Amino acid sequence: MLCSVDPAIPELLKGDSGRVRQIITNLTGNAIKFTGSGEIVISASLKEHSSESSTVLFEVRDTGIGIPADRLEAVFAPFIQADGSTTRKYGGTGLGLAICKQLAEIMGGEIGVISEDGVGSTFYFTVCFAARSGESGLVAEPLAEPIDITGARILVVDDNATCRGLLLNQLDRWGCCSAAASDGESALEILREAAASGSPFRVVLIDQYMPGIDGAGVARRIKAEHALPPALVIMQSLLGTHKDKAAIEEVGFAGQLLKPVRQTRLQQCIAQALGIKNTTSRHPAQTSHDSGELLEKRQSARILLAEDNAINQKVAQKTLQSLGYSIDIVANGREAVAALQKVDYDLVLMDCLMPEMDGFEATATLRDPASAVINHQVTVIAMTANAMLEDRERCIEVGMDDFLSKPVKKDVIARMLEKWLGTGR
Repeated sequence: MLCSVDPAIPELLKGDSGRVRQIITNLTGNAIKFTGSGEIVISASLKEHSSESSTVLFEVRDTGIGIPADRLEAVFAPFIQADGSTTRKYGGTGLGLAICKQLAEIMGGEIGVISEDGVGSTFYFTVCFAARSGESGLVAEPLAEPIDITGARILVVDDNATCRGLLLNQLDRWGCCSAAASDGESALEILREAAASGSPFRVVLIDQYMPGIDGAGVARRIKAEHALPPALVIMQSLLGTHKDKAAIEEVGFAGQLLKPVRQTRLQQCIAQALGIKNTTSRHPAQTSHDSGELLEKRQSARILLAEDNAINQKVAQKTLQSLGYSIDIVANGREAVAALQKVDYDLVLMDCLMPEMDGFEATATLRDPASAVINHQVTVIAMTANAMLEDRERCIEVGMDDFLSKPVKKDVIARMLEKWLGTGR
């Protein structure tokens, strides 16, 4: 799976991000379902732009089973799939694409598909976003500070042609001097020629798994060949297959990237390897020291989530990660008490209704001086779907410090954590 975002797209746009995400998720899910081998490429590009609005074209291209030409017009109709047998083999109600069509049209865009039976499909849709000046009173997410890597000589080594092309395009936009190789032997030859000409490559972006010599093998060859100047090798690997830190250090990689590679992470990783620091700030009033100190506070906070619902666990984890926090998760009050006996947490997010031991009993237990928890005064924030006054009073009675009503909104939980952990600006 590969991702590409056109840097020409403005960073601040006004629209329904939830609905855009819903369409992309549905199209990507279908691509995964119907693609047995090959690749899936998700991209966004700027189609039209003015001072008032921007139209963005989103595409999801796969190398899956494709759609026959006589069935293309029907795929967006409710309860219709390209072939009736696909429902039996792959499942699904046939409603997803119909909903995507409605959402795209409501947002002022359109949706369509280009496909060839047995070759693959490209589903696309457009959305018209209003321009955002950042002066509407809404607080935007902090934007990444730009890093200047202009002129960096970088060699991309990947057997996947699409991946090579995406990386080269991105590096060219940043002003890098880049080239590409499709395998390890070709990469070594290019490195030798560049060194002989007096313009060696400083960074090598290399795929972990390639036919012939893999990424680790190429890195070892680069280090072993004394005729080659030292190069900073950054490994790219698929999620779930990356090597651990010790293995990376043993081979001598200067960094690691997980595919699909985020553009900001790619730029940061290259800059870190080269020892380049941010030279400009989008928020002059807020120094990098202040933001770094804030991030360090959030990253060091020890938070425990006690929640039995798996979906709620994932939502909470993603929300807190986006705010800069990391959490440990347990599934009930008994596990929460056991965890608090081993780790001195700073704060506990405690669901009230859980199996085996609910949040009320767990809080009463950890507040008991006779219990074996490390910190009997740990901050406990109740999380419950019940919002009645008596429920809040019960939470306080058992020793909880504060109260959050489900569903918990991101800005609300952010303020709660800042209040009790001192991690606000």
